[in-house]
Amino acid sequence: MQNWVVFCIPSSAAMSQPRPQYQHYIPRFALRRWVVASAPAKVPWPFLDEFLNIYDLKANALLLGTETVARSFGMLDMYKDASRPDDFNHVEHALAKLEHQASEIFAKIEKTSPTGSVMLTRPEVNALRKFMFVMGIRNSYQYAAWKDGTLDPATMWVLRQFATKHGLPSTGHAFIFSLKHLIDTDPWEVAQNEKIFWATRQDYKFQMLNFAISIYRAPPRSEFILTENGFGIWSGISQLNAITKFRVPLVNSFTPFMVTHLYPLSPKVAIILRYNVLTMHELSTANPKDRVTWYFQSFPFEPAKVTYDPPPTMSQSDLPTPNSLEEQHKTMEMWLGGVPVASRSKDKLTFKCFTLSTSQSQMVNSLLLENCLERVIFTDILSLYKSVRLCYDKDKILMHKVDYTKLKRRLVDAFRASQLTVGREDGHKITMVGRHLHRQAAARRRKKKKRKSKSSNSATTSTAPAT
Repeated sequence: MQNWVVFCIPSSAAMSQPRPQYQHYIPRFALRRWVVASAPAKVPWPFLDEFLNIYDLKANALLLGTETVARSFGMLDMYKDASRPDDFNHVEHALAKLEHQASEIFAKIEKTSPTGSVMLTRPEVNALRKFMFVMGIRNSYQYAAWKDGTLDPATMWVLRQFATKHGLPSTGHAFIFSLKHLIDTDPWEVAQNEKIFWATRQDYKFQMLNFAISIYRAPPRSEFILTENGFGIWSGISQLNAITKFRVPLVNSFTPFMVTHLYPLSPKVAIILRYNVLTMHELSTANPKDRVTWYFQSFPFEPAKVTYDPPPTMSQSDLPTPNSLEEQHKTMEMWLGGVPVASRSKDKLTFKCFTLSTSQSQMVNSLLLENCLERVIFTDILSLYKSVRLCYDKDKILMHKVDYTKLKRRLVDAFRASQLTVGREDGHKITMVGRHLHRQAAARRRKKKKRKSKSSNSATTSTAPAT
């Protein structure tokens, strides 16, 4: 008897269509820094399943170690380019290269001692800045706004003109097109590359030239959280202050002027980009009462120390006095031989790392909580509870757009359910939680007793007979 083997050969059309791919807007290497557990994958796979602690605002669900890195903070075919049948995922591949560079820089920063410094080459600083900027525009909200056309009418009109100019069928394709050219373009040439959307070019140039990098560490027993839109969250001042104090032109009187951008790198390290004019303003304003107030004002800061290679070609005393930021950048290029500062590949920059106080680290978390719309990632239950209860709830600057009452209840339930936790450090945390909850309960009892005392005194006073 003869055996026959039947082969099913798919059509060329079916072969040309790749399977849907889950693509992250927060890359795996960044999410892994918040991993709380890992286990062998359920399917043959060269990696372990890695799990996160997540609070889902919409579902009011506290997911402790159940959500995987592989299927969190992404969507299907986010970077798929249907116009390139030869390589549908060429944008994903370009992002992978940038992410690889960023992961090595992240590791370099994390190895630095809490009070030490980290030295980065100019190309490393360029790659870090570009990665952080890209993270701010690749989140799910930005992508949906481009794809669905929900940006403001003026921006949408310019965006449609951009798509038409480059023969792109939709504004969603314009997102992919602009992002790919942003990644591939040298930092000093981004502003001139018309294949990058105009607003993106201007924002990138402004951030690269006018914001300084500052590196911060969380203190012991504290951590930074992360949210779905946490990379690039900004804080600002009023336009009136920006005009009168910083001499910037009016853009929109109802829109705050951005002075910082926040980027949590891990539970222990965060980068804040700080507007350079803040430093100039503080140095030139002797009276603290005349200074502009802003959210991270209490955070220490020190500009990077730069070793120029080759050294400057002329003395600073021979340079003309700049009258604007634009002139200042041109003067800087003149001082360094007439080339863009970002193109000097042999320069080395040393950044000091500052360890924040517990209250300062909680301020970072409060800003993230204020702007979160979907999910919060964390590793330590107690640290998150304290950030919400002791900082966010009492913050007098934020608008308190989000009510975290349900999250606090979930965290308290998680505290009580983890009484069987083994291990010295975890046991210490549970003891701290118990003490914290006990103090809260005692404070409530004291308040209740005080209210009763007041009410009884008022009752006695009202019923006392006249003498």
